[in-house]
Amino acid sequence: MVKHAIAATIMAALLLGGGCRDDLEEGRTLPALDYHAFRCTVEPVLIERCGFGVCHGNAERPFQVIAPGRYRPGIEDATVLLSELTKEESDANFNAALTFVQSE
Repeated sequence: MVKHAIAATIMAALLLGGGCRDDLEEGRTLPALDYHAFRCTVEPVLIERCGFGVCHGNAERPFQVIAPGRYRPGIEDATVLLSELTKEESDANFNAALTFVQSE
């Protein structure tokens, strides 16, 4: 888990132009958040690593990850439980992840 935090910090530094720079005081505009990129790159990681019931795959957690075969609000049918996420479920995951993004 620590190596993921380190990798994320390094990537953020690279994307934001790490190092000591005077122009950082002025701030930078971050790229628009991309739903498709979230679905392809972020959501699979959240599902694989965070979607367990003892982590964020349950309704009791403040940050909830909806995942096939795991936490699916209102779904009890085993066949549906294992199916791919619906657009609404992925939207919910995206919106939950957005709470970690600071916007102006």
